[in-house]
Amino acid sequence: MEEIKKNLTMIEDRLAKLDAEKEELSQYYQFDKERRSLQHALLAQKIKGLHEELNAIERERSERRMESTDGDAGKSSRLFRWCEWLNNFLTLFRREQ
Repeated sequence: MEEIKKNLTMIEDRLAKLDAEKEELSQYYQFDKERRSLQHALLAQKIKGLHEELNAIERERSERRMESTDGDAGKSSRLFRWCEWLNNFLTLFRREQ
């Protein structure tokens, strides 16, 4: 009889511990969901900023092309390469999401 009470007490203790772990796990999932949501919002904001920067660079490149002289050709090609790199980066980044 004593052995049964001992086992019953052990089982009840284990159930209480499992309930506490279940609650802790539930909180972890909630916090993780919030963390991922914030991370996504930050990345979306960063991508938006990069798009705005890319558009500004492309506008500048267009303006320089219109008023370009031979001396500005090196600057225009560097700007063009930068725009291409940034555009490729954003394309790859969007694919990964």
